[in-house]
Amino acid sequence: MNIQKFATVSKTSFVVGLLACAASVLAAEPNDQLRNAALRVMEGRASVYATLNRCDAVFRKAGLDSRYVKQFWDSRRFEVFEGVRIALAASMIDSEFPSLPSQDGGGNVSFEQCESLVRNDAPGKLDIEGVSTDDLQSMVAAYQATRPDPRARRDRSLFNDCIKANFNSRQTDFAVANVRCICVGMAMSSVPQDQLDEWLARVHSGEALPMQKQSWFDALAPKLQACYTR
Repeated sequence: MNIQKFATVSKTSFVVGLLACAASVLAAEPNDQLRNAALRVMEGRASVYATLNRCDAVFRKAGLDSRYVKQFWDSRRFEVFEGVRIALAASMIDSEFPSLPSQDGGGNVSFEQCESLVRNDAPGKLDIEGVSTDDLQSMVAAYQATRPDPRARRDRSLFNDCIKANFNSRQTDFAVANVRCICVGMAMSSVPQDQLDEWLARVHSGEALPMQKQSWFDALAPKLQACYTR
Protein backbone atom coordinates (compact mmCIF):
# COMPACT_ATOMS: atom_id res chain seq x y z
CA MET A 1 0.00 0.00 0.00
CA ASN A 2 1.21 3.48 -0.84
CA ILE A 3 1.38 5.04 2.64
CA GLN A 4 1.67 8.59 1.29
CA LYS A 5 -1.33 8.10 -0.98
CA PHE A 6 -3.31 6.53 1.87
CA ALA A 7 -2.44 9.45 4.15
CA THR A 8 -3.50 11.93 1.48
CA VAL A 9 -6.81 10.12 0.90
CA SER A 10 -7.41 9.81 4.64
CA LYS A 11 -6.68 13.50 5.14
CA THR A 12 -9.03 14.39 2.28
CA SER A 13 -11.76 12.15 3.68
CA PHE A 14 -11.32 13.70 7.10
CA VAL A 15 -11.60 17.23 5.70
CA VAL A 16 -14.66 16.28 3.61
CA GLY A 17 -16.22 14.67 6.68
CA LEU A 18 -15.44 17.70 8.81
CA LEU A 19 -16.95 20.04 6.25
CA ALA A 20 -20.02 17.85 5.98
CA CYS A 21 -20.37 17.86 9.74
CA ALA A 22 -19.97 21.63 9.86
CA ALA A 23 -22.53 22.05 7.09
CA SER A 24 -24.92 19.84 9.04
CA VAL A 25 -24.46 21.91 12.17
CA LEU A 26 -24.91 25.16 10.27
CA ALA A 27 -28.02 23.79 8.56
CA ALA A 28 -29.51 22.79 11.90
CA GLU A 29 -28.69 26.06 13.63
CA PRO A 30 -31.52 28.12 12.08
CA ASN A 31 -33.98 25.39 13.08
CA ASP A 32 -32.62 25.47 16.62
CA GLN A 33 -32.95 29.24 16.68
CA LEU A 34 -36.52 28.98 15.43
CA ARG A 35 -37.35 26.34 18.02
CA ASN A 36 -35.83 28.43 20.80
CA ALA A 37 -37.82 31.45 19.64
CA ALA A 38 -40.98 29.32 19.66
CA LEU A 39 -40.26 28.19 23.22
CA ARG A 40 -39.77 31.79 24.34
CA VAL A 41 -43.12 32.70 22.76
CA MET A 42 -44.73 29.79 24.60
CA GLU A 43 -43.23 31.00 27.87
CA GLY A 44 -44.64 34.46 27.22
CA ARG A 45 -48.06 33.01 26.44
CA ALA A 46 -47.99 30.91 29.61
CA SER A 47 -47.13 34.01 31.63
CA VAL A 48 -50.04 35.97 30.15
CA TYR A 49 -52.37 33.03 30.78
CA ALA A 50 -51.18 32.90 34.40
CA THR A 51 -52.16 36.55 34.78
CA LEU A 52 -55.51 35.94 33.09
CA ASN A 53 -56.11 33.02 35.43
CA ARG A 54 -55.48 35.32 38.38
CA CYS A 55 -58.03 37.71 36.86
CA ASP A 56 -60.62 34.97 36.42
CA ALA A 57 -62.45 35.68 39.68
CA VAL A 58 -62.40 39.42 38.93
CA PHE A 59 -63.83 38.87 35.45
CA ARG A 60 -66.51 36.48 36.66
CA LYS A 61 -67.56 38.90 39.41
CA ALA A 62 -68.08 41.46 36.64
CA GLY A 63 -70.16 38.93 34.67
CA LEU A 64 -67.44 38.14 32.13
CA ASP A 65 -66.33 34.62 31.24
CA SER A 66 -62.53 34.93 31.09
CA ARG A 67 -62.39 32.36 28.28
CA TYR A 68 -63.66 35.10 25.98
CA VAL A 69 -60.62 37.20 26.88
CA LYS A 70 -58.26 34.32 26.11
CA GLN A 71 -60.01 33.66 22.80
CA PHE A 72 -59.69 37.27 21.67
CA TRP A 73 -56.07 37.46 22.89
CA ASP A 74 -55.10 34.29 21.02
CA SER A 75 -57.00 35.24 17.89
CA ARG A 76 -55.06 38.49 17.51
CA ARG A 77 -51.86 36.43 17.48
CA PHE A 78 -53.13 33.68 15.18
CA GLU A 79 -50.13 33.75 12.83
CA VAL A 80 -47.67 33.85 15.73
CA PHE A 81 -49.06 30.69 17.30
CA GLU A 82 -49.37 28.93 13.95
CA GLY A 83 -45.66 29.69 13.53
CA VAL A 84 -45.00 28.11 16.93
CA ARG A 85 -46.74 24.94 15.80
CA ILE A 86 -44.59 24.85 12.67
CA ALA A 87 -41.36 25.57 14.54
CA LEU A 88 -42.08 22.74 16.97
CA ALA A 89 -43.36 20.44 14.22
CA ALA A 90 -46.59 20.08 16.14
CA SER A 91 -50.07 19.60 14.74
CA MET A 92 -52.72 20.33 17.34
CA ILE A 93 -55.88 22.22 18.07
CA ASP A 94 -55.89 25.16 20.46
CA SER A 95 -56.99 23.10 23.45
CA GLU A 96 -53.95 20.87 22.91
CA PHE A 97 -51.52 23.76 22.44
CA PRO A 98 -48.43 23.04 24.55
CA SER A 99 -47.85 25.23 27.56
CA LEU A 100 -44.95 25.73 29.89
CA PRO A 101 -45.16 26.33 33.62
CA SER A 102 -44.97 29.99 34.49
CA GLN A 103 -44.61 31.69 37.84
CA ASP A 104 -47.38 34.24 38.23
CA GLY A 105 -46.15 35.44 41.57
CA GLY A 106 -49.48 34.73 43.28
CA GLY A 107 -51.30 37.47 45.10
CA ASN A 108 -54.48 39.33 44.37
CA VAL A 109 -55.21 41.52 41.38
CA SER A 110 -57.56 44.45 41.15
CA PHE A 111 -60.34 44.98 38.65
CA GLU A 112 -58.40 47.96 37.28
CA GLN A 113 -55.34 45.79 36.58
CA CYS A 114 -57.38 43.15 34.77
CA GLU A 115 -59.42 45.72 32.87
CA SER A 116 -56.21 47.42 31.76
CA LEU A 117 -54.86 44.13 30.42
CA VAL A 118 -57.94 43.73 28.23
CA ARG A 119 -58.26 47.38 27.21
CA ASN A 120 -54.63 47.69 26.15
CA ASP A 121 -54.74 44.60 23.96
CA ALA A 122 -55.86 46.44 20.84
CA PRO A 123 -56.78 44.73 17.53
CA GLY A 124 -53.71 44.10 15.38
CA LYS A 125 -51.42 44.02 18.39
CA LEU A 126 -48.91 41.17 18.49
CA ASP A 127 -47.02 42.16 21.63
CA ILE A 128 -46.50 39.55 24.31
CA GLU A 129 -44.89 40.83 27.48
CA GLY A 130 -41.36 39.50 27.87
CA VAL A 131 -41.11 38.31 24.25
CA SER A 132 -38.98 40.20 21.73
CA THR A 133 -40.39 41.59 18.51
CA ASP A 134 -37.81 39.49 16.61
CA ASP A 135 -39.15 36.28 18.14
CA LEU A 136 -42.73 37.23 17.30
CA GLN A 137 -41.86 38.17 13.74
CA SER A 138 -39.88 34.96 13.25
CA MET A 139 -43.01 32.97 14.12
CA VAL A 140 -45.11 34.98 11.66
CA ALA A 141 -42.43 34.46 8.99
CA ALA A 142 -42.37 30.70 9.68
CA TYR A 143 -46.13 30.59 9.13
CA GLN A 144 -46.06 32.76 6.01
CA ALA A 145 -43.25 30.66 4.53
CA THR A 146 -45.67 27.72 4.27
CA ARG A 147 -47.76 29.77 1.82
CA PRO A 148 -50.91 29.16 3.86
CA ASP A 149 -54.32 29.03 2.29
CA PRO A 150 -55.72 32.56 2.79
CA ARG A 151 -59.04 30.98 3.67
CA ALA A 152 -57.51 29.68 6.89
CA ARG A 153 -57.21 33.25 8.14
CA ARG A 154 -60.64 34.08 6.71
CA ASP A 155 -62.27 31.17 8.56
CA ARG A 156 -60.47 32.08 11.76
CA SER A 157 -61.71 35.65 11.40
CA LEU A 158 -65.29 34.48 10.78
CA PHE A 159 -65.11 32.27 13.87
CA ASN A 160 -63.80 35.13 15.98
CA ASP A 161 -66.50 37.47 14.63
CA CYS A 162 -69.09 34.89 15.66
CA ILE A 163 -67.60 34.68 19.16
CA LYS A 164 -67.68 38.50 19.38
CA ALA A 165 -71.32 38.54 18.28
CA ASN A 166 -72.21 36.08 21.04
CA PHE A 167 -70.24 38.12 23.56
CA ASN A 168 -71.95 41.35 22.49
CA SER A 169 -75.36 39.69 22.74
CA ARG A 170 -74.57 38.89 26.40
CA GLN A 171 -74.03 35.17 26.02
CA THR A 172 -72.24 34.76 29.32
CA ASP A 173 -71.11 31.15 28.83
CA PHE A 174 -68.15 30.93 26.44
CA ALA A 175 -68.61 27.17 26.02
CA VAL A 176 -72.05 27.76 24.52
CA ALA A 177 -70.69 30.42 22.18
CA ASN A 178 -67.81 28.16 21.15
CA VAL A 179 -70.11 25.28 20.17
CA ARG A 180 -72.38 27.65 18.29
CA CYS A 181 -69.53 29.19 16.35
CA ILE A 182 -67.98 25.86 15.39
CA CYS A 183 -71.41 24.96 14.02
CA VAL A 184 -71.64 28.31 12.19
CA GLY A 185 -68.21 27.67 10.64
CA MET A 186 -69.37 24.31 9.32
CA ALA A 187 -72.51 25.93 7.93
CA MET A 188 -70.49 28.64 6.19
CA SER A 189 -68.34 25.96 4.56
CA SER A 190 -71.45 24.88 2.63
CA VAL A 191 -71.61 28.24 0.86
CA PRO A 192 -69.88 28.32 -2.57
CA GLN A 193 -66.48 29.51 -1.42
CA ASP A 194 -65.73 31.81 -4.34
CA GLN A 195 -69.05 33.55 -3.79
CA LEU A 196 -68.36 33.85 -0.08
CA ASP A 197 -64.93 35.34 -0.77
CA GLU A 198 -66.43 37.83 -3.23
CA TRP A 199 -69.13 38.88 -0.77
CA LEU A 200 -66.63 39.29 2.09
CA ALA A 201 -64.39 41.41 -0.13
CA ARG A 202 -67.35 43.66 -0.85
CA VAL A 203 -68.25 43.78 2.85
CA HIS A 204 -64.77 45.03 3.66
CA SER A 205 -65.00 47.68 0.97
CA GLY A 206 -68.48 48.73 2.10
CA GLU A 207 -70.16 47.73 -1.17
CA ALA A 208 -71.93 44.48 -0.28
CA LEU A 209 -75.62 43.87 0.19
CA PRO A 210 -76.61 42.27 3.53
CA MET A 211 -76.02 38.54 3.85
CA GLN A 212 -79.78 37.99 3.74
CA LYS A 213 -79.79 39.38 0.17
CA GLN A 214 -77.20 36.91 -1.13
CA SER A 215 -78.34 34.17 -3.48
CA TRP A 216 -76.94 31.47 -1.19
CA PHE A 217 -78.55 32.72 2.01
CA ASP A 218 -81.83 30.80 1.72
CA ALA A 219 -79.95 27.51 1.78
CA LEU A 220 -77.69 28.73 4.60
CA ALA A 221 -80.36 30.19 6.89
CA PRO A 222 -81.78 26.93 8.33
CA LYS A 223 -78.25 25.69 9.04
CA LEU A 224 -77.43 28.86 10.95
CA GLN A 225 -80.72 28.67 12.82
CA ALA A 226 -79.94 25.10 13.85
CA CYS A 227 -76.67 26.28 15.41
CA TYR A 228 -78.60 28.48 17.80
CA THR A 229 -81.44 26.07 18.66
CA ARG A 230 -79.41 23.07 19.80
